[in-house]
Amino acid sequence: LSKQDSDLFFEASSILSIIPAFLSVGFLFSILKFFPIYFLKRQFNLIKLNILIILSIFFILWLGSYFLIHSISFLPNIFQQSISFFDKIFSTNLSNFFISQKSLSSKEIGLSAFYDLIWLATLFTLFGSFFNSILLSFKKFFETTYLDILAQLIKLVFILILIFIGIKSSFYFFGAYVASLFLILLISAYLVFSFLSKYKTKEKISFNLSSIFKNLKEQIYFGFPFYLSSVLNPLISQFDVLFIAYFLQSEPGAVTAYVVVSLFAKNISPVILAPISSVQLPVLVEENEKKSDKFFRLAKLSTKLGFFIGIIVLAFFLVFGHLLLELYSPAYASYSYLFWFFIPVVLADLLSFSQRNMFFAKGNSKILFLFSLSALLLNAFFDILLIPLIGIGGAALASSIAFILPSFIIIQISKKHSGSILDKDILYSLLLGIFVLLIFLLAFNYLNLDLLSLSKLQKLLILILGGALFSLLYFIFLILFRLIKLADIILLIEILAQNKKLSFLAPFIINIIKKFAKIFNLPLQ
Repeated sequence: LSKQDSDLFFEASSILSIIPAFLSVGFLFSILKFFPIYFLKRQFNLIKLNILIILSIFFILWLGSYFLIHSISFLPNIFQQSISFFDKIFSTNLSNFFISQKSLSSKEIGLSAFYDLIWLATLFTLFGSFFNSILLSFKKFFETTYLDILAQLIKLVFILILIFIGIKSSFYFFGAYVASLFLILLISAYLVFSFLSKYKTKEKISFNLSSIFKNLKEQIYFGFPFYLSSVLNPLISQFDVLFIAYFLQSEPGAVTAYVVVSLFAKNISPVILAPISSVQLPVLVEENEKKSDKFFRLAKLSTKLGFFIGIIVLAFFLVFGHLLLELYSPAYASYSYLFWFFIPVVLADLLSFSQRNMFFAKGNSKILFLFSLSALLLNAFFDILLIPLIGIGGAALASSIAFILPSFIIIQISKKHSGSILDKDILYSLLLGIFVLLIFLLAFNYLNLDLLSLSKLQKLLILILGGALFSLLYFIFLILFRLIKLADIILLIEILAQNKKLSFLAPFIINIIKKFAKIFNLPLQ
């Protein structure tokens, strides 16, 4: 794709990442909190009733918002008048700035052609996320992982087919993305109803309005603060983009470059932590309901696991970021230094995610809303302060500061209420990661790959081999320094064994670990 076509695809994808969050009203979070409890109490009819009601609410919200936004034509005028009024009071020049920007309906940018596709994709994403949350609440960890992988494969296959038949357009590529969302929605819905069909009850589903409203009120009361958080979180990146566009108008490529780099950097921890949290959350909810000692142990294990993997991925982008951006689009390669500014964001997220999930399991949703709100306000403040001083790097640094402070506070609150889940192993693993990172940076500079005329395939092979070597060396050091403990591995196997497909293997693997520990005189605690 050309740079303009690539920009269209990414902007359409960026819009799609925001809209479903606005329409979910917190139900995707309340499912993970309440469905494991309903399942534990074997209230299967209540689960089925909730599925029917929440799907209906989602569809009504989606349909209503589609026609509302499609039909309202006076909103741009209201917005323009408000900005003009703001300019008069504060002596700013925002009006000219917004007039110069390309809007969604602008023919020049061509995004208006994506409008219906984006809204169709919104419906598929909303419903698909709903069924995915239900599968997670039933501890169907592997099924959700397979679905995530399958979604990417289907999208890739559809795009390759389009390329093979000679269609290279961002609109059709986005259409392939929408088609993959639809197929995943069908598969996830089938898996949910197939699972529930195994638990038949003689009682019919009761449509008692008072109990329905009571149930919905309970779910909304819990999920709404998370909903507000999910709405605020994407705005942090949007604020970065807005302030970069306003303060750096003389640097036209800055906005797109920042979007591309931040898309990689800010997704490091979510990509790692999403599968861990998907396993952790329903188990934490269940263990909290049982008042089990596994609650704290699982939170501690998840933090270590997420941090170990996160260090590898973060280091990969720091070492190979320039090469990766060159492979993706040479126009953005000069901005690879921005990855270094995002280090604190990634580390803060890796260190605080388990504490946030503990608050989730205990029902303390307001604390997590305050976390997102404070991050948003701090980000906006430091954007205004830093972007005029140090340019595009100021936006990345602002995001880092905005996440560090709330993360530190939430870690301290969690420590006071539940005890510390961060120990010296985290610090030692970070130091080992820095050591291995320095080795690879020195090796990379010594090889000086920029002077070599490498093909895209050769660059891709370097990325794969480099990432694999770093991971191997890092894990060797973790094992040598006994930062990976056998007790943690056993606990992880016990959790994964709750899935019936692995339950028969768990005792066998645990016995092997115990024999291994006995032979080499390794502690199991």
